[in-house]
Amino acid sequence: MTVGTPASPRRFTSLAAVRWVNGGGVTTTLAAGSASDFARGDVFALDGARSFAADWRLSIARIDGPSAFSVLPGFDRVFVVLEDDPVELLIDGSLVIAEPDVPIAFPGEAIVSSHSSGSSRDLNLFLRRGVVTGALRIGEHVAGSSAPAASAGSAPALVVHLPTGDHWWSAENASPSLHAAVVTIAAV
Repeated sequence: MTVGTPASPRRFTSLAAVRWVNGGGVTTTLAAGSASDFARGDVFALDGARSFAADWRLSIARIDGPSAFSVLPGFDRVFVVLEDDPVELLIDGSLVIAEPDVPIAFPGEAIVSSHSSGSSRDLNLFLRRGVVTGALRIGEHVAGSSAPAASAGSAPALVVHLPTGDHWWSAENASPSLHAAVVTIAAV
C-alpha cells in the first residue's frame, strides 16, 4: 500500500505499529496532520503517540477476536472493514454489522467492542471534533491519476490503495485500477 504523493510513496511495511490507547490491540498510522497540512497536500506518517496529537489521523488496526475499542473523547471516528468477512460491533449497546468497504461513523466517546471471533484489518479515520471535518469513501482509483476532490472545486483528497486479499499494493506491482480509500479533510 502506498500513502503520500506519487513522488514520495510510503509503504505499509515501513510504518511502525503501536498499541491502541487502551492497550487492547495494535494500529499503524498511515497519515496524520492538521487541516492546513491537508489543504497543502502535506500528509505524513507519524510514529507512536505523536499521531494521536494530530487533528486527523488515518490508520489500520488489527482486531484479533473480541476486543474493546479505545474511548477517544473529542474525536469522531469512521471505521471500515478491509477484509472479506463482516465484523460484529456493539456500539453503545446496539449491535451493528460492519460490512467490508462500508464506512461506519460514531463518536469517539462511544463504548464500542468487537464481538467477532476471527481477526480483521480495519481502516480508521479519526477527526478532532470542532477542528476538522472529513469523509472517507471506498472505491476504485486509477493508478497514476490525481486524487479526486470531494466535489468539483472543493477540498483536496488523499488516496490510499488498499489490500486485495493478503496482498498490499506497492509501486512495483501496480495494476491499472486499484481498490482505494479516498479521504477528504477540511477545517471547521
